[in-house]
Amino acid sequence: MERMEIATTLLIVLVATPLVVFIVPQLLGLEAYVVTSGSMEPRVPEGAILYNQNSETSQLEVGDIVTYVPNPNQSDADRITHRIIQVNQTENSRQFKTQGDANVDPDPGWVSDYQVIGQELFTIPYLGYMVKFLSSPITLILLLIVPSAIMLKTHIEKLHEELTQSKQSFN
Repeated sequence: MERMEIATTLLIVLVATPLVVFIVPQLLGLEAYVVTSGSMEPRVPEGAILYNQNSETSQLEVGDIVTYVPNPNQSDADRITHRIIQVNQTENSRQFKTQGDANVDPDPGWVSDYQVIGQELFTIPYLGYMVKFLSSPITLILLLIVPSAIMLKTHIEKLHEELTQSKQSFN
């Protein structure tokens, strides 16, 4: 029975991790992303979970790390998280020149204030690898099938044991 308890606890931890990592921060007004490149290393390593807070673009300064959408017209556009290296204030808006810490050159063009999604609040290194692994279809299937098979086997053995005892006490 001890193995069953360990397996159940492990399953709960595996299923709860993505919930805690993504849903709880959303309730607090944060957005979480899995970092998929090393352009911001070592400050924001590949495989980290990055948490952004909404912030007024008028408050952003050189040195801040922001996440933006390079093409806001695409609904599935990738997000980029880079450091602001220059701010251009116009009469009606602000624009930002950005660059990844590990990149030699700045990003092409300017990022308009409406493209900025949020400002980096904190990161959790390497946790993104686990979340990415847990969210793959194969992993989800394994997390459902393997524990279900273990539980089914345990119940069948228990039922068999009860039937055997019942049969013996009947005789």
